[in-house]
Amino acid sequence: MSHRVGDKPQNKIDTKFKRGHTPHNKKHGMAGSKTYQAWHNMINRCYNEKSINYKYYGKRGITVCDRWKTFENFYNDIGSIPEGMTLDRIDNISGYIPENCRIVSMKEQSINKRLRTDNKSGIAGVNFIHRDGVWRASIDNKYIGSSNDFFEACCLRKSAENKRRKTCHQ
Repeated sequence: MSHRVGDKPQNKIDTKFKRGHTPHNKKHGMAGSKTYQAWHNMINRCYNEKSINYKYYGKRGITVCDRWKTFENFYNDIGSIPEGMTLDRIDNISGYIPENCRIVSMKEQSINKRLRTDNKSGIAGVNFIHRDGVWRASIDNKYIGSSNDFFEACCLRKSAENKRRKTCHQ
């Protein structure tokens, strides 16, 4: 089950820090947690040009809101990310802001992907196969079905997404 960021976080971090720690070296005791890793990876892929994923995030203009550039604010807004769940941007063109983020299962996040650069149909998972002259529907690179009709191929894809979402929420 997903929840939007800002929906009553379960935990708060004690924001009192030991003397001598700078804002970039705060001690919160969560460096090894799933939530800290999600925050660190988010910052890294948006701002570290040496990150393997920078080309998909920072280079495309995906940014992190100023509030979330500090882990404590990020954590206070989203709470702990449970095992099996992940941080997801609802609109993959927009950045990391509370209104655009939610916590979802990995399976559900796999549905919410931006269009491939070679997609000409405008619909994720629906492509025209020239050699066969048909529209092919797929999800996670797995063949669902094909049709001569674009709308029917879109319906095949949407049906597979809905089935996946139902299994995500059970």
